[in-house]
Amino acid sequence: MGALIPQGNGGIAVAEKARSKNVTVSKSAMREQDDGSVAVVGSVTEILISEIVANPEQPRVSFGHQELEELTQSIREHGILQPLAVSPKDGGGYEIIAGERRFRAAKMAGLAAVPVVVRKTGGEEKLVLALIENIQREDLNPIEEARAYGRLTSEFGLTQEEVAKKVGKARSTVANILRLLDLPEEIRRAVESGVVSAGSARALIGLADDDERMRLFRKLVAGRMTTREAEAGARNAAGKSRRDPSASAVEEDLRAKFGTKVSVTKKQGKGKIAMSFYSEEEYKGLVEKLLK
Repeated sequence: MGALIPQGNGGIAVAEKARSKNVTVSKSAMREQDDGSVAVVGSVTEILISEIVANPEQPRVSFGHQELEELTQSIREHGILQPLAVSPKDGGGYEIIAGERRFRAAKMAGLAAVPVVVRKTGGEEKLVLALIENIQREDLNPIEEARAYGRLTSEFGLTQEEVAKKVGKARSTVANILRLLDLPEEIRRAVESGVVSAGSARALIGLADDDERMRLFRKLVAGRMTTREAEAGARNAAGKSRRDPSASAVEEDLRAKFGTKVSVTKKQGKGKIAMSFYSEEEYKGLVEKLLK
């Protein structure tokens, strides 16, 4: 492990090794740290924890206490086996791209420095890389994943097809996950906390009426209805609805375009279109798109 993850002045070691092999390391690829060592972009080195900050684009919001304690104990015994990915900040220091859970556990374990790979990234790439890492590790709950996809579409202007290609999933999968944002807040919280599965929640999406969704949801939570029964109930309720069928198609098109919850109410040529946002950034992104 010492050979794979340089200790102490790891950045200098990497730079000197590159020079000894006549490999050119550009000044833009090197960065002097507070302890005098040099971090080389794309190479494994060690950086003081005090120089690293969390990623504001991190799609994962919930970090389980027990799993964090287990990881902390593992790091105390074996160290960090997989380096964090970080990017340089304009004002100095580094920002996490991937590995925030390892970073938190390392701080809890009392480590002064952690192994990292330095990468130069922009806002979109930073979010995509953090999203991909969490998806590959299955660390995101369905609502966190849906919000991350929503940010890629609303803030960065990506289509669902482009999001699907970046994260290696089918467009239909991305579309179905995004539809979870259409559910009432109470149901979203239940999915986020694991009280209700994403499959059970998706059975409620076909209902246009939030009151009907909440009625079936409460039956699910109380154990008086299975997911299969909820799906059947949702189909029956949707079949009885007199809603303008074109409204559902418009909702889907607008949801794909703006990457957020869209509700269309239309009757006899009148109605309203309501769009939801879940952060100040999403609000600004929606306004910008609408004004264009």
